[in-house]
Amino acid sequence: MFSCGYRRSVRLPAPVETVFAFHLDPANLRLISPPWTPVARLTLPPRLIPGARVDLEVRVFGVVPQRWVVEITTVEAPTRLVDTALTSPFRRWRHTHAFRAVGATTEMTDSVEYDPPLGFLGRWMDPVVTRPMLAAMFRHRHAQTAALLEANQLRAES
Repeated sequence: MFSCGYRRSVRLPAPVETVFAFHLDPANLRLISPPWTPVARLTLPPRLIPGARVDLEVRVFGVVPQRWVVEITTVEAPTRLVDTALTSPFRRWRHTHAFRAVGATTEMTDSVEYDPPLGFLGRWMDPVVTRPMLAAMFRHRHAQTAALLEANQLRAES
C-alpha cells in the first residue's frame, strides 16, 4: 500500500489515439520535462511495451543528480499506460497515465502513488515539499504536452 498520492487532469487538443501515441514515444520525455529538472542522461527502449525500461538521470535544480529506472508495467491502448520505478529517490512509485476521448480532444489524468524518501519525515513533509513539486512538474508537463500536440496539429493542417 502506498502512503501518498497525487492526481492531475488536463484537456489536450488532440484525439485520444494521438495523445496515447505521444506518450508511447519515450523521446518526448525530454521535451516535456521542466527546466528545473532537466534530463541529463536518457537510455530509451525502442518502444514502450510491458517490461521495457527507461533509464534516466535528472538534475534537480540543475545540480542534484537523481537516477531513475522505470519499468513499463501496463500498456492498454489507447486508454492506460502505467510505469513503476525500480530505482528512484522514492521508496515506491507507480505512475498511471489515463486517457479518455472527449469529442475531438482527450482528457488525460496522471495519477501517482508513492512513498516518499525519509520514511515518517518524508510523509510528514509531503504536503509542503513533495506534493507542491509534483504539482509544478505536472503543470509544466501538461502545458508542454498541449503545446506540442497543438503545434503538431497546426503543421498537419497546413
